[in-house]
Amino acid sequence: FTSDDLKASVVVTDNYGVRYSWDLTKLFSISSFILGSYKIKSNVETICDKAFINNTHFLREIIIPPSVRIIGKNPFAGCIGLCLKCDSPYFVVKDNLLYNNDYSRLISCTSSHVPLIYKRTRIIGSYSFYQYNFADIMIPPLVEIIESFSFMAAKIEKILLPTSIRSIGYRAFYKCKKLTEVSINSNKLEINRTAFEECRNLQYIFVPKKYLEYYKTILPDFINKLFWKEECEGSFSGAIIGDVYGKTYMYPSFVLYENYEDRKERIELSDDLPF
Repeated sequence: FTSDDLKASVVVTDNYGVRYSWDLTKLFSISSFILGSYKIKSNVETICDKAFINNTHFLREIIIPPSVRIIGKNPFAGCIGLCLKCDSPYFVVKDNLLYNNDYSRLISCTSSHVPLIYKRTRIIGSYSFYQYNFADIMIPPLVEIIESFSFMAAKIEKILLPTSIRSIGYRAFYKCKKLTEVSINSNKLEINRTAFEECRNLQYIFVPKKYLEYYKTILPDFINKLFWKEECEGSFSGAIIGDVYGKTYMYPSFVLYENYEDRKERIELSDDLPF
């Protein structure tokens, strides 16, 4: 071992039970429950995967310092109701949703109510909605990737996937025990065959009619749950997502525009959403 190897193996634990690297630049995990608010140490650059997972009982607030440049797979997975405050220029928090600074990637959801995902988000990150506590979720019409375990153990009941979706990762909806219906609007979506594993109440996976056979090929374990319906071929004109800041908002059309770039341009020019 070199001296650097030895240093890398050293873990420092603070008075709250939070484990750091020897030089305090990495936050690894937490060994006990924290009461109230916790401010991450000021020279931390990396917050590791699932560092604070399921710390829901007493922890109410996390403050992320300006030094943080890297955040792993949802460090706050399962921390429903946790208030996130971020001073790092590399990330942003909106409505208790943590994104990278251009909003293209959603990292974590700790919201205590049904959230409004930013309309230009492209990637739903791993474990971002782990143990999500609500029946409803609206995926914005520019999201392209849903990563592995994104909705693991979430309580969603139905989900509509817009035509922009290109990839769904390994066990993306693993153990969503209340999920009964999925509507896929993409023609040939790359979807891992385990995406809906352990979704024991899943009854229907609706897909575009002319691609039914394709989806039977890539989802062989769900052949008896695959169906087509006319709506998947273009009849949606929008999706009402309810009251936000006292006004009812609607995302632009999911499948009305045949050309993806045209739909993308129309959405990006839209100012009807609150942010």
